[in-house]
Amino acid sequence: MKVNQSILLIIASLMLVCSSVSAQVTAPSLRCISVDGSQIKLDWVISNDPSGEFTKYEVFQSIGMSPFVNVANLNNRIQNSYTHINANFGAPSSDHRYYIIAEYDDGTVKNTLPSDTLRPIVPNLTVNQNVSGQLVWNPIHTPDLPSSAARYDVDRRFSGAVPNWTNGLATPNLGDEFFNDNVARCDDEVFYRVRLQDNSGCESVSAIANQVLVKSAGPAPMSFSAISVNKDFGHTELFWDQHPEPETIGYIIFYVDANGSAVIIDTVSSSTFSYKDLDVRRPSFLAAQCYRIAPIDSCSKTQGAISTHCTMHLTRTFDPCEGEVSLNWTPYDGWDNGVEQYDVYMSTNNGPFVLKGEVDGTVNSYGILNISAINTYAFYITARSRTGGVSSNSNLLGTKFDIADKTQHIRLRSATINENTSVGINCLVDRKAEFDHIALYRSHSREGTYQKIRKFVPSNRVDSFLTIEDTIPLDNQLKAFYYAIVIDECGKPIVKSNTISTTYLKAVGSKYDFKTELNWNLAIITDTIEQVQPAYYAYYGMNRQLQANYFGSSRTGTRLEHPFVSDAIYSNEFCYQIELIQQASTLYPKEDISYSNMECFLFEPEFHIPTAFSPNIDGVNEIWKPEIIYGEAGTGYLLQIYDRWGKIVFETDDPNEGWDGTHNSEPCPIGSYIYKFKLLSYSESQIQREGTFTLVR
Repeated sequence: MKVNQSILLIIASLMLVCSSVSAQVTAPSLRCISVDGSQIKLDWVISNDPSGEFTKYEVFQSIGMSPFVNVANLNNRIQNSYTHINANFGAPSSDHRYYIIAEYDDGTVKNTLPSDTLRPIVPNLTVNQNVSGQLVWNPIHTPDLPSSAARYDVDRRFSGAVPNWTNGLATPNLGDEFFNDNVARCDDEVFYRVRLQDNSGCESVSAIANQVLVKSAGPAPMSFSAISVNKDFGHTELFWDQHPEPETIGYIIFYVDANGSAVIIDTVSSSTFSYKDLDVRRPSFLAAQCYRIAPIDSCSKTQGAISTHCTMHLTRTFDPCEGEVSLNWTPYDGWDNGVEQYDVYMSTNNGPFVLKGEVDGTVNSYGILNISAINTYAFYITARSRTGGVSSNSNLLGTKFDIADKTQHIRLRSATINENTSVGINCLVDRKAEFDHIALYRSHSREGTYQKIRKFVPSNRVDSFLTIEDTIPLDNQLKAFYYAIVIDECGKPIVKSNTISTTYLKAVGSKYDFKTELNWNLAIITDTIEQVQPAYYAYYGMNRQLQANYFGSSRTGTRLEHPFVSDAIYSNEFCYQIELIQQASTLYPKEDISYSNMECFLFEPEFHIPTAFSPNIDGVNEIWKPEIIYGEAGTGYLLQIYDRWGKIVFETDDPNEGWDGTHNSEPCPIGSYIYKFKLLSYSESQIQREGTFTLVR
């Protein structure tokens, strides 16, 4: 019975103690801490006071690890928040700590246990020029409060008259107090705050972290991964990878013309990584097309475009003689490590493309044999980068290789002697078929050895009537014979022409008969004489100026005589030329005119030089001088007479003056004397004479 009483007493004592404890004021539970400028706001769960013993809350603060000091006494038990106006947050330190206790009087003034100590969230922001970077912050309590939410909310805004926050930009887990951002702005300022909810309904709000976003230059230069010709539609397509710098908001596309000048053709967004150039003014089938690309940021800044990429341009040549096509292309330009190899693709008669061959990246040609004229073909080239995985196509080259017909004829008509130095050969060539050139051959006799003297390529593919110039000197062999051979594109002779000759004129003048005899050779006619009706017309003139009208003509003869005025022989050059006119015919349907050489000659003066004279005052043979018996002296006349010792005893520039046998008015001794005289004829040729004569008395 005593044991039971003891147990009852113990139970009664415990009940009294528990009743006493439950009647005490509970400690406040500090849950949230927020920063607003220099002020700090605290939120807590209030103390329970079942016995009405609460007297006040005491708020304690520590700055920078200094001792905690009381900063507020709050008498209202149900007050659950407090804004510390004089918190001086950030000046001089942002390292603030707070806790709160409750004071009560149950007969004795007592304090509850302190609440958890909370720190304001202080974020720290790092940026890279105009790109935001990493935001890190401290937790409000370590370890995390059980009542805190599982995630933070990160808000962001930029500068502006009215702050406009983007709330919940990121929601890192509690315990992961960081956030990586990559937003880029130009000449702007970025702001962040961190919020943490509590299950009590309050919210901790961090201080604001901010940094200025400024960049002095645009994104780093970049290059295309490849540019390529769309072989189905013919336009050029450009490809590139996303620029690694996040501030890039777009790409500028440049076209590089043949002079190397870069022209902006478009700008695309940062989410675009390809471009089709559909402008018909930049045709890939005519030439290689070159482009550049430059990234641009939100500041509209760029470091420009420095790397040029150029497509391949595929062309071909065809050898119909061997049935071989040679493909040639401009190299792909732009890859840093160059081209690993080129693949050659061919389609026959619109069939599928097959790989015909591969060549090294340093080779830009490829030959394909056994090309048939009855098929159609298409080709393109693929370039492959050394880095792998990147390729580019050339333009598509489609064609049918026709084997050309052969030239059927070439007919030489005449040969005109030009200034006695060159010869122009008129001919008619069949131009319905292509050929490589015309080989011209010359000889100075019809049956002689002919030599190839000219490879003639017509200036166009249309004209049938051609003139081939022989500019190799004739070396005064003005009578020349010609034939020509047409050479095809394979370098093989196709057809040979007839043989023709120049009209070679020889003119011989007689100064005593006052006439000139002209002789020339007949043209070599391949048509009938009745068709051609050749006519030779003789022209005459002085000093290489022919008269407008001919003085004689002949159809079959090769000889004419021409009388001239005797006075003309003294000072003029006689010139003659033959004009040959051949009428149009079946073989040569065009009138043809050609000319002989111009034959010119002069009559030089003739002299009688006495061998002796006798100045003895008998009136006979008293004066010695050269006598002009034909023509005139011209200009620059000079006569000098020397004695046997080389002394000049007489000199005159008058052709009418002679020597009277005296020197200084004294008779000269008999004996031999030397004479020298010279003059310029009217043709400006110099005539000189010298010799001896005898003075007798």
